[in-house]
Amino acid sequence: MKDKLTILVPLKDRSEYTKRFMSKTNDKKCPFKILLADGGGGVDIENHLKEYTNYPNLNYEYFRYPFDSTFEHFYKKMKNAADKIETPYVCALDNDDWFEVDGMTKCVSILDNENYSSARGSLCASDGSNIWSTYRDDIVGNTAVDRVIDQSKHFHSNWHNVMHTRIAQICWSLIEILNPSNFRFVEQINCYIPVVFGNSHRGDFPWVHHRRGERIETENGSLADHFPDQQTWINSNYWPENFNKMTEAVGVAISHVDGISVYEAMEKFRSAYPYKLPHLTDLLTDRINYSKSLGYDKERIDKMREIVQQYSV
Repeated sequence: MKDKLTILVPLKDRSEYTKRFMSKTNDKKCPFKILLADGGGGVDIENHLKEYTNYPNLNYEYFRYPFDSTFEHFYKKMKNAADKIETPYVCALDNDDWFEVDGMTKCVSILDNENYSSARGSLCASDGSNIWSTYRDDIVGNTAVDRVIDQSKHFHSNWHNVMHTRIAQICWSLIEILNPSNFRFVEQINCYIPVVFGNSHRGDFPWVHHRRGERIETENGSLADHFPDQQTWINSNYWPENFNKMTEAVGVAISHVDGISVYEAMEKFRSAYPYKLPHLTDLLTDRINYSKSLGYDKERIDKMREIVQQYSV
């Protein structure tokens, strides 16, 4: 089991969270590999993590990256870090969360033995409740389009799912090419791409404990600023361009899996997306149509098609 899963943890400062994460994981004698991708500015935490005897029960690697001064730097870091993973499965976690070893082991067993591209258990709040209790059923379908529709109708984040490593590598390679200016689109790309490539398991077993820590600071303020209420977000100036980028990425992936043209696949995604927010269907339809009128980037689409073919899931 120890050679099957890597926990990928992107870091940017918040050193107290990193030390807590590492201490808890060390105490649990985590059997999985851990990859720390540090784009922060703190020298002290770098020196601390490079002293591997601080966490004798862990098998981890620490990598120093250029400072995450922009999202572009972050995307490059994540793409590079994902490409370093040699285990068949990966789980990306934030340093303000921690996990149950038994829950991760169960996810690996599901991916080993059942027809899923990703798996997860319950995301536990501080009171022990499952944050993802609204939609408990798996995301399943005979085609990529079916699964994208199911994901839209029963939307929960797949960001932290245990997934086949090649799927995570595709996600971050596409995001690096797209360079979205708003981080909610980054999250949603990471939600849709895994279900394009296969069914997604949603379990009730204890898995990850979520503690909403201090938000990461970006070049223009807090990361929290990228997640306004949905109506404000959809009406924003940056929405059409970023929605088109996401449409291109999901369309390229659907095209690869279902064997249809990219432009037909993008139309399928545009039609499915309003299911995500049924109370805003009219607004979404208007904004999606406006986005479509701006056109798409064929050169970017071709680059993403090469990426998907290269990783050949």
